[in-house]
Amino acid sequence: MRGLGDSLDWSREYTRTDKPPATAIVDKGFRGVEIEGVRILRSRQRRSAIKPTIGYMKMDGRLGRNSLKGALGDALHAVMCGAGRNLHLSWTRYGFYAPASGCRRRRSLQR
Repeated sequence: MRGLGDSLDWSREYTRTDKPPATAIVDKGFRGVEIEGVRILRSRQRRSAIKPTIGYMKMDGRLGRNSLKGALGDALHAVMCGAGRNLHLSWTRYGFYAPASGCRRRRSLQR
């Protein structure tokens, strides 16, 4: 059975350059993996740290609904949802009022 060290070593050898990379950036799944001649930088963030952000973008940024056509449209839609999320976080950090979804908030104010 192949381990994580084998896959990291294989990907290092499979690079399409003459010089193999000297640094590998991996997540917590590669704990205990050491490869000779490679400096391994481990990400301090958890794998599941992105999941709540995707959930917020699906609800507030309309990530689940895409009206753009094709693979390029899907990619552009995801990038623009990410940019909108970053703007929303920046505006709320600096005290500007930036409703994530005006329709939903108007309904909650009417109740």
